[in-house]
Amino acid sequence: MQGGLLWGISVTGSLFVKNFFVLTAILGLSALSAFCQSDATSATLKGTVLDVQGAGVSGASLTLSNAGKGTTIKTQSGPDGSYALPPVPPGDYELSVEATGFQRTQVGGLHLTVGQVLPLDVHLTIGSVREVVDVTAQPPTVQVEQVQQANTVGEQQIEGLPNVTRNFAESLFTLPGVSSSNAMRTQNAAASTGFISSGFSIGGSNGRNNLVTIDGGENEWGDGSLRTPNISQESVQEFQMNRSSFAAEFGFTAGTALNVVTKSGSNSFHGSLYTYFLDEHTEARNYFDVFPGKAYEQHVFPGVTVGGPLLKNKLFFFTSYEYQRLNTPQFRNYVNTPEAQGISANSAQAGYIQGLLASGNPYLQGFAAQVSPLLSPMNIPSVAAILHQNTGAFDDVYSSHDWVLRIDYQPDEKDTLTMRLDTERFHYTNIGASSVTAPSDAGATQRNDVGILATWNHVISPAGQYRACPSRS
Repeated sequence: MQGGLLWGISVTGSLFVKNFFVLTAILGLSALSAFCQSDATSATLKGTVLDVQGAGVSGASLTLSNAGKGTTIKTQSGPDGSYALPPVPPGDYELSVEATGFQRTQVGGLHLTVGQVLPLDVHLTIGSVREVVDVTAQPPTVQVEQVQQANTVGEQQIEGLPNVTRNFAESLFTLPGVSSSNAMRTQNAAASTGFISSGFSIGGSNGRNNLVTIDGGENEWGDGSLRTPNISQESVQEFQMNRSSFAAEFGFTAGTALNVVTKSGSNSFHGSLYTYFLDEHTEARNYFDVFPGKAYEQHVFPGVTVGGPLLKNKLFFFTSYEYQRLNTPQFRNYVNTPEAQGISANSAQAGYIQGLLASGNPYLQGFAAQVSPLLSPMNIPSVAAILHQNTGAFDDVYSSHDWVLRIDYQPDEKDTLTMRLDTERFHYTNIGASSVTAPSDAGATQRNDVGILATWNHVISPAGQYRACPSRS
């Protein structure tokens, strides 16, 4: 049995409240089935190098090149011609295969996504190695190596699909089996779940059993809710949602495992400057707005992204900043409610009190005179003042500053290092849409969150010693 050794160290840290430092070291021996499923941040390219007779070509040199970064990963085919190239960061690649007595074959158009295991057999043609055969890979119609139920949302979908909230996780609702975990319960339409959750339910789950990782680091509060719910979708490259039957490396969870990968730089500088805006003039009138005029509302999302090389073919950076400000009107109408009017809104009760006042019994008349104002809250000046103060349209404010910086470094063909720093500072009032909370009693919250993630992947022995996983049908 041929074996290979892959060593990876992943470090994640947080400076917020109780999370200080988490260190995870992984040392594994891979053999026949070790790479039948990729991990939460990378992809695997595997297959067999074959000659014209369909026999395996041993010792063929394979070079996987990232077109945008100029980085390469090299390996050699094993005795039976099989090869595997893990871990491969998601992106666009070209594979070059060389062997003595055969023409060099170049396979372009390889698009690898997070968590994908892509089988690719390369057929060599007899001839001089100086001769080149160009082949364009065709994406598989069926993921025969995928053992789990999973879907991948790519950069094109994230950027192209409408997203009013600017939360990248909203794209999940385009996938099968996904619904809102914050929706009202069927048994009682007036009651919500009452629990904080990730906001999405997979296969009818309650939304509290989902694990969310960003670049391999856990990024939720333990109840399924995202720790950085407003990380700019402009910094997200793609993500994979694993619904069921996924391997342990995809996350410890009883629900789903959502694996997010952020963008990285390349050999060319690229960036964007954008803003999204809406206000009361671009929105329909709110159903609960029964007051004169139209309540003030404004949502604005300006941001900027920049990425490029720090050292060509070696060191790259990507950074994004986004500011969000949401002014959302919340409506309260306590004055004109039956509860505020008391017996004045109930003819039977008001008639009963009037009957006591007209009874001629001094005791009943005195009792009715004392109780009558108390049974109509609007007759109590202090209560009326509070109710008037909290009736109307009130500005509920949410603002956040989100910054992400990612550095990628590949000093050689065996080492890949990634560092990501993200910060979020947000402030919001706590009025909310529920009439249970009076605007005058609502407070304000301000929090700062800092996350640090570092990953180092090192291949100790040549990747060519990995044997390809058996194919599945």
